[in-house]
Amino acid sequence: MSDPTPQERADYLVRRLEQFIRDGRTVRGVSFRDWQAMARAEFENAFTEVEQRKREIRQDVKLRRLLLVASSTLVTIGFWGGVMALDHDRGWIAALIMLASGTILLGVASDFSIRRLWGRRVVEQRRARFERIESFDRQLRQLETEIHLKLKRAEAKARAG
Repeated sequence: MSDPTPQERADYLVRRLEQFIRDGRTVRGVSFRDWQAMARAEFENAFTEVEQRKREIRQDVKLRRLLLVASSTLVTIGFWGGVMALDHDRGWIAALIMLASGTILLGVASDFSIRRLWGRRVVEQRRARFERIESFDRQLRQLETEIHLKLKRAEAKARAG
């Protein structure tokens, strides 16, 4: 079974929100805050699921690449180690080939570790950006409230004066 398409995911979310509204229906209807909280939770779950699936796929590809390089490197080292053991005249060629294979394996293994550390850094930067956006949003709401209060005071002064 394949993963749902983006359209199927969107349809599912819409149906879930519709069901929430129908279940919470009262004379006045569902409060906007309740609907907003439900929508936020559903979208968060959907995004988390997609990100988790993408992360698993990336990790699987990285691990397969590391295993492929490690196995081919070990086979190469084993073969040329046998050649070196049998033919002492050409041992330096085998030694260079084994050194190159080991270097390639070390490079791929270090790339695996570096990418993992880099990924953590990217996640931290993304989290910091979202926190900054939230901070700006809070400041904007506060400024809107202050402007609204000043406008009401000015209107009251204009009516009184």
